[in-house]
Amino acid sequence: MKVMDTLEILLVIYSCAVLINFIANFIMWRAYKKDLYKISCILWGAALFHFITQGLFQKMSFLSAITLVTSYPVSISLRKMLEQSFLEKKFDYKKNHIVMVLGTLLTALLFLLNQPFEVYAYPVVIGVVYPALLTAYEVFTSKERLNLSSKFLSIFLVLHSIHILDYPLLRFSDFAILGFSIALILLFGLSVVLPSYVIAINSQNNSLELKGEFENKDKELAETKDYFNILDKSVLTQLQLYQERFDENSALLSTLSHDLGGALQIILLNNYRLDKELEKVKDTYPELLVFNQKNKDATGRIITMLDSIRKIQKNILKGADVNEIIFNSSDLFSSVSDNCLDEAEKKEIKFSFDSDCSELVTFGDSEILFKNVIANLVRNAIKFSHRGSEVSINIKSTDEIYYIIEITDSGVGISSHDIENIFDLEKSKRLLGTEGEKGSGVNLSIAKKFMSLYSGTVKVHSELEVGSTFSVYLKKYVSYPEA
Repeated sequence: MKVMDTLEILLVIYSCAVLINFIANFIMWRAYKKDLYKISCILWGAALFHFITQGLFQKMSFLSAITLVTSYPVSISLRKMLEQSFLEKKFDYKKNHIVMVLGTLLTALLFLLNQPFEVYAYPVVIGVVYPALLTAYEVFTSKERLNLSSKFLSIFLVLHSIHILDYPLLRFSDFAILGFSIALILLFGLSVVLPSYVIAINSQNNSLELKGEFENKDKELAETKDYFNILDKSVLTQLQLYQERFDENSALLSTLSHDLGGALQIILLNNYRLDKELEKVKDTYPELLVFNQKNKDATGRIITMLDSIRKIQKNILKGADVNEIIFNSSDLFSSVSDNCLDEAEKKEIKFSFDSDCSELVTFGDSEILFKNVIANLVRNAIKFSHRGSEVSINIKSTDEIYYIIEITDSGVGISSHDIENIFDLEKSKRLLGTEGEKGSGVNLSIAKKFMSLYSGTVKVHSELEVGSTFSVYLKKYVSYPEA
């Protein structure tokens, strides 16, 4: 009676330990979705099922021998778990299944031949332990560098196999308690070693995944670097080609501007000489004097335009001057009067000047600002103003970043369609003034180009038959105290 009580206690402890391991691994599998936890869950589930089937057949019989087959999934699960520690080797399971089937058939045959339990049970036992012993052998003879937990688990496989091999001898003998005691010791050992192995393999797999990701990233970076190197060479080649073409065009433009400017200066000088001769016959041929004056005006405008083009080219090639310049608003107004008074007097146009600041501190070139920007915009305002009207020049300093110089006329105005292209050298139209004045059509483009070189701009607001306001945004010069 005492023997049965002890055996029952061992069975309860064994069943509880298996059940706890199964539940723990099931939770881990559902939480982390790792294959090793899934296999471990199957292993403990198979062990629990094996324990239940053994409990159903307490007497020595063919069925108690055949139910040993339920331990086979435990061996296969352990083999699958240890397969995870190999990086290159993949296990063969076909032979394991063949051995198990043959062992089961041989057990049935020996039972039919009336062999004792210890004899007919062994073929099934061999089928069960074969995968475990084969796995342990493959681990210890492997040329791969396996982690230590794999070898510890392989040792338990060997011990588990030895315990299964003693099953036919101890199961129904007086040493049954000894057999269950060994099984319980192995169970607790496996409960410690198996989780350690799972953690080690998961860490190894995570490291391999990270290594693979880093290698892929390195490969992508290398490919990207090669792509950008090729692209860089291509872009550099294109830039060199564009630079060569730009230099050629710049040299050609500079030569043409210089040569044309020289020729036009001679023409202008001859026009002035011709004025003296025409004065003698102005009563007879007054139209010749008017014609010569128009020639002088046209020639002067072309010379001014060529001078502006040369200055733009110079600033692009050598860099715009960003030195601080200071000038009074009265200097600007005087320059407008000096440069544009003739055109204004011809159309009886008056100037009005206003400013909320006496001094402007900016950077750039005051000559370019006065003659090539402001004067061009004032001439444009005169051109499209009606006779006897007024052109106003107003300087505002209320903006934090820019001085705003507004040139306003009450002329014909500009349509919304023409405003879109008014600063575009290729798309802008050459329009006649209110009295048929002609122009090159490039002065507004030149003015805006000059301002862009000095971090400024030119904007326009206009209404047809109301007038136009051109606003020059001149960046304020800000000096910072030395540290």
